[in-house]
Amino acid sequence: MVHWFKENIAKEDDPLAWLVESPEQAESNAQESAARLLRSIREGRRPGLAENRFYALTLSGAGGRVMVRDWMEGRFDELVKNVKAWFDDLSITHRNGGGALAKPPKFMAVLGSTVRDLKDLPGPFVSNMWHVAVAGEMIPYAALAQALARVKVAVIEDQPANHARMGLLKAYHIRKARIKGGDMSSQMKSYLNEGHPSSAYHCGRLMAVYAALQRKSRDRDSDINAGVVQRYYAAASATPALVLGRLARTSQYHLNKLEKKNKPAARWHEKKIAGIACRLKDSMPRTLTIEEQSLFALGYYQQMADLWPKKSDDTNRKEEENDE
Repeated sequence: MVHWFKENIAKEDDPLAWLVESPEQAESNAQESAARLLRSIREGRRPGLAENRFYALTLSGAGGRVMVRDWMEGRFDELVKNVKAWFDDLSITHRNGGGALAKPPKFMAVLGSTVRDLKDLPGPFVSNMWHVAVAGEMIPYAALAQALARVKVAVIEDQPANHARMGLLKAYHIRKARIKGGDMSSQMKSYLNEGHPSSAYHCGRLMAVYAALQRKSRDRDSDINAGVVQRYYAAASATPALVLGRLARTSQYHLNKLEKKNKPAARWHEKKIAGIACRLKDSMPRTLTIEEQSLFALGYYQQMADLWPKKSDDTNRKEEENDE
């Protein structure tokens, strides 16, 4: 990817560089820098930038030649707006909870979250996603499906949730609605949304509470080869009525077991399950589409983050470095 501007700008004011790496000059992240720069342009404090234009092209090698795969140009303020929207849409709660947001992901971290290894990324996909980020377009359905597949693998293998991957699921729905003239920002929040209108989302939440209940009810010396999540997540995300109904019966055993050890904790989990069940009522779906499965994944992730005790900032920082 190559880009330049009609009028030279300072390195720290280059929004396209922020997609690859956060700005170096401040303790703030790329999302905050984009918001600050856009605000200064709109308030007339940076008139030179308001009149500037950007040019960007995507190149690749083919048979010893350099080929232009994509070309974009436009107003500088629109570019900043689109870059800010990219980070806003990807914004997601930290997997360790505690009210913190995950660090805004680098561009390649977002793409890498859809595959097992970066070398598996097809060139056309990288080019297409770059255009999405720069031009503010809809995230391809294929990216959603690939990210969702990796979510299931990570859950089954008991790996830590990937922030960029979960943010991508959220961003897909926000952008799909935006392109159609709607606004899902009040529904697709960075944090847990107990008032979300989707049954699929609440099915994911219910799965998270069942998993937390099982974990709390375990004896310290118990030897359980696989938990509720590892055994049932994939099936529950596709056919929730069948699987979650079975887990509802199993949860009573875990509640009784937990009550003997910690009665307040048992009552808390019971009330949490009842609250989600009230949201679902009789609308627990029998099957879920890929888009609905991504809402299930978000509901599960955000509920788990909300339940999880906050880790130290140092631990969060080390885990985020592993994501990149």
